[in-house]
Amino acid sequence: MDFKKEILHKAHKIWAFLEYHKWYSLIGLVLILGILIYSFSGSSTNEIKTQKTYIVTTGSIENSVKVLGDTKITNQQTLTFAYAGTIKALYVKEGDIVKKNQLLAEIDKGDLQKNIAQQSLSLQSTKISYQKVLNQYSEVDLLKAQQNINDSLLKLSIAKKDLQDMTTNQGDSLQTSDMWIQSLLISSKTMVIDIKGMLDSVDKIFWFSGIGSYAYDNISYCISENDPLEKGRAETSYNLASSKLITIEKTIQNIENSSTTTSTILQNLQNANKDLLTDLSTMFDHALIAAKATPLCGGLNQSQIDSRVSTINNGNTKALSYISSSNNNINSIKSSEIDILNKQNEIKNYETQVAIYKETLQEMIEGLSYEDKILQENNIKQGEISLSKLVEQKENYEIRAPFDGSIDMVTFKVGDNISSNTISEEGITISNPNFYEIHMLIDQVDIVKIEKGQIANITFDAYPGYSVTGEISNIDPTPTTSAGVVSYTAIINMEKGEKKIYDSMTVNIEIITEQAKNVMIIPTTAIQTRGQRSVVQIIKNGNSTMKPIEIGIHDTFNTEVTSGLNLGETILLDEYKTVSGSSNSKSTGTNFPAQEGMSSMRGLGVGGGGGGFPRN
Repeated sequence: MDFKKEILHKAHKIWAFLEYHKWYSLIGLVLILGILIYSFSGSSTNEIKTQKTYIVTTGSIENSVKVLGDTKITNQQTLTFAYAGTIKALYVKEGDIVKKNQLLAEIDKGDLQKNIAQQSLSLQSTKISYQKVLNQYSEVDLLKAQQNINDSLLKLSIAKKDLQDMTTNQGDSLQTSDMWIQSLLISSKTMVIDIKGMLDSVDKIFWFSGIGSYAYDNISYCISENDPLEKGRAETSYNLASSKLITIEKTIQNIENSSTTTSTILQNLQNANKDLLTDLSTMFDHALIAAKATPLCGGLNQSQIDSRVSTINNGNTKALSYISSSNNNINSIKSSEIDILNKQNEIKNYETQVAIYKETLQEMIEGLSYEDKILQENNIKQGEISLSKLVEQKENYEIRAPFDGSIDMVTFKVGDNISSNTISEEGITISNPNFYEIHMLIDQVDIVKIEKGQIANITFDAYPGYSVTGEISNIDPTPTTSAGVVSYTAIINMEKGEKKIYDSMTVNIEIITEQAKNVMIIPTTAIQTRGQRSVVQIIKNGNSTMKPIEIGIHDTFNTEVTSGLNLGETILLDEYKTVSGSSNSKSTGTNFPAQEGMSSMRGLGVGGGGGGFPRN
């Protein structure tokens, strides 16, 4: 191939390269025009052949494909609650680093946590009792069981002594909490009876209920004729008070029938009493105004009107007295009464505990019958199932990290209400920055050089001077065509290094396609082809001779020699100098003609770079 044809061939190869890398098009056009001008600028050129020697030595050869790519954060999830509810706790914020299974947030579980603890303790107790019976309890086991009884009896004795001290300190006015409860109930029932009488006295005047012998009293039609609005208001309060009176009667009956009474129940009773009395007082206020607005009609004289006004006044006075008394009763539920109730419950718990421990000791001594054994085993299985179901429910109230990662986004805060309509929209986004992928598009010319496992050197535009290495992990055989260029996607799986990696970061990748280290190398231009064999010209004892060799890989300038030469041997290289005949001035430069079967781009520094120009 003569010199001009060689130059034109190189220009064609560069244009094909630039067709893939569109953003180099302007630079490429200038480069090709320069080559053409250079190729045809003179009327003629001459090539002068010279020779130089080269000592065979060792070195390294490396070929690579250079491409651009970007990062993909592959392990990212948005975590949401399974149930609607109010956010009780949020343990992370955006940017936090979390560990796998770490609790991130939870909604209000209500009584679930308490139920889990109780079920767990119950199951543990059942298992322990069963195993002790099966294992033929030793004397030590029996002594421990007896010690449990003794410990509980001691705690029971202490609790009873505490209760005695508490009731003694409280004085004669309140010997025990039971006496106080009974006193409260008696006063409440007395108030109910009086209120019924008050409501009845008002009803006899205004006939709100529409029942009773006085319903036919014509006088009732004249009452409040001059102010019917106040009569209507009084009737509304009358109906409210009547309804609440029935509720209070039921509450009193429930307290009397209950074996335990908490301070909260008593407090609610007192508040209900006060609420009822407030309605009653309001009724009397409106009734008083209405009664005073009664005209003389239907045989009704002023004395009768004044009598009815007096009845209403007396009822209102009594209602106000009850309100004051109710306030005093509410204030009387002090910490001492609450402490007494709590201490009584504590005593009952210890008494129950002693009974259980005694029963357990008796079972240890006597052992279980076959029927009891089956029953115990069934109880354990049922307890495990119940506990498992409760624990599964707990997971629905929590968000935990599925893997080690960082928090990218949180869309709610403590106190927010997650409804069934927004449950899929509110959550915590977590990603795993320790693992990411690098995706790159490689043209069809270079993809045939790429294989899984090849090493790639990677740099980031965001981190100048920072580099990492990775391996090709996957090659997608599905082609991507853009502007007539066919490309394929290659992927590198990476573990996070010292830098924080975000999604879609630009990276520069150099994939090592061939590599040979510490091997025998010679300049590629020293190799000649004779038929199917590669030969070089060596100098031995002052004489030159052709010697066949076996070659391996090559880069732009050098070729690996696998056999046929020894280190230190001297070989001859042909060099060519070109002379322009039109200007009478010589432009010299070394030209290494391409060898048959090797890349004709070697002299331009393109072939070894693969898919792109070398980066600065």
